Amino acid sequence: MATQTEDDSSVRKLSMDTEAHYRQQAACYRSSKEYTEMKKLYPLLETYIEYCRDEQLIA
Repeated sequence: MATQTEDDSSVRKLSMDTEAHYRQQAACYRSSKEYTEMKKLYPLLETYIEYCRDEQLIA
């Protein structure tokens, strides 16, 4: 079984990227084909949610 030293702790190596990095990631995602296709499903999803709103789905 391998042991970790204090300097080798994975927790100590964790760090967050910059806000700019996350903004760039979001912009890339929002301009993707997959995101565009997903957004096209929103009206359908809203219709189904409204249709089932008063249903007792769990006994």
